[in-house]
Amino acid sequence: MLLDGDCGICRRIGAWVQARDTSRRIELLPLQDPAVAARFPLLDRAALEEALHVVAADGRTWHGAAACRVIGRALPGGAWWSWMFALPGAEWAYAQFAKRRARTGCAIPPATSPPRA
Repeated sequence: MLLDGDCGICRRIGAWVQARDTSRRIELLPLQDPAVAARFPLLDRAALEEALHVVAADGRTWHGAAACRVIGRALPGGAWWSWMFALPGAEWAYAQFAKRRARTGCAIPPATSPPRA
């Protein structure tokens, strides 16, 4: 899970995912970590800054609402809410949220613990 480590809301979402990821299936990496470019050289930095990304062990990638759906499926009990990210308009809604997070979400103080690498 690649997220904006400078964004308070992204960090809070990361902390929320970590707290629920009891099987430790999801690795969180802030896109600012130099390891991201080394591990995922084909991912565009501008695209990473625009949306949450998930990279599977086999190299498949998802971003935006599709990434949220994948995360939900990986979390215990996440299936009950992850379906909404597959609804028509979910990608549009995610894009609207992402466009506005710079004005709103990044002002939220980050969670106290940084994402684990």
